[in-house]
Amino acid sequence: MSGVAGSFDEWPETTLINTRFWKNLILVSAWLGAGVAVAQQDEGPILKPKAKSKPEPTATLLVMCDIACNWKLDGEAKGHIEAGGAAKVKVELGEHAVMAVTDDGLDTAQQLPDVKAAGQKVVSLELTPVRNARLKTEREAREKAVREQQEKERAVPLEGPRNRATGPPPRSRPSLLNPASLNAKAPAVFKAQLTTTAGEFVVEVNRAWAPLGADRFYNLVKYGYFTNASFFRVVPGFVVQFGLNADPAVNKVWHSANIKDDPVTQSNKRGTIVFATAGPNTRTNQFFINYVDNARLNSMGFAPFGTVVEGIDVVDKIFPNYGERPRQDLISDQGDAYIKANFPDMDKIKMARIVPPAASAAIGAKDAPIHAAQE
Repeated sequence: MSGVAGSFDEWPETTLINTRFWKNLILVSAWLGAGVAVAQQDEGPILKPKAKSKPEPTATLLVMCDIACNWKLDGEAKGHIEAGGAAKVKVELGEHAVMAVTDDGLDTAQQLPDVKAAGQKVVSLELTPVRNARLKTEREAREKAVREQQEKERAVPLEGPRNRATGPPPRSRPSLLNPASLNAKAPAVFKAQLTTTAGEFVVEVNRAWAPLGADRFYNLVKYGYFTNASFFRVVPGFVVQFGLNADPAVNKVWHSANIKDDPVTQSNKRGTIVFATAGPNTRTNQFFINYVDNARLNSMGFAPFGTVVEGIDVVDKIFPNYGERPRQDLISDQGDAYIKANFPDMDKIKMARIVPPAASAAIGAKDAPIHAAQE
């Protein structure tokens, strides 16, 4: 067969297949051409790709921290900054929440810088937590001293089997981090002088009134427990309370160092000092001084063990404006850092000491019982 004359029906089968292929190809090409033409004419969003948006400009944020801390941007962890250090990160223009948390988790600082409004390429943001580097250094020094003391105690060689069996058990050195080691017996009568930010006052303790309570108070005064402790609860016309330590590590070990209750042998008169409790046999490290005669406390098991014999006027003027707002749990967990950050005017005990017997006698000669004078 020659040429291509004739109908499709007259072509061989192979020729028909090839012809159909080319025919379909022509049709597809025509359809695609029409589509391209539509694409050239149509301005609609479906056939025409969107133009790429220009990236928003960024600024470099310089974050500075005066204490070693971890810092975040918009809640996302970004890095660690050593004491007095700084870190940089590029951020989009606009408001970004920046937060720093000190390594011990006690302090945080947060700011919302408006980088866009600043109109600068580099924006400095200084994050200053509540405490300063000096306080951190002091805490580290205390912790180091405790570690060294513990290492010394562990380094003491063990006694031989014969000595261990026959000799007395070794005594622990008195330490505020070991309540059981503060177990000295108090004198029958002694005086304690408390120097505070409001002035000085003296408490006379009579061991016969409440022996267990007198012994605990004697040891706390003798070994410096009350240094920097705050008067965290002041209720005029009722009581002023104190006893939580400025160091959270000390509070932690004393929280459960309970002593048994003493019988109530004295009335809760004005100026008497008493343990605060959370129920029967829960006396630990908290105390209150009665501002007035609170005889109703007698039947509730509050046993006075001493009385203020000098400086009751100082007790009366302890800063009262915070009332019962300070949270005892946060004082216990955070110590003095919580007080400084939230209650800067709160009065504190700068020092407490046992008054030597000779000086104690001189105080006793010039002071009459304060509740007798006030009645």
